[in-house]
Amino acid sequence: MIASFSVLLYFGGQIYHKAPPIPESVATSTGEVIYTRADIERGQNYLAIS
Repeated sequence: MIASFSVLLYFGGQIYHKAPPIPESVATSTGEVIYTRADIERGQNYLAIS
């Protein structure tokens, strides 16, 4: 049981410390920018506060 919790805590810590990649921008096939990295980060801040 101790070994199971140790593994769980280790991988939980790894997941917590590694951030997913955030693209500089997301665009349509025609080149129109849908949203930027700043938009994503602003949205993450909004979700963390509420």
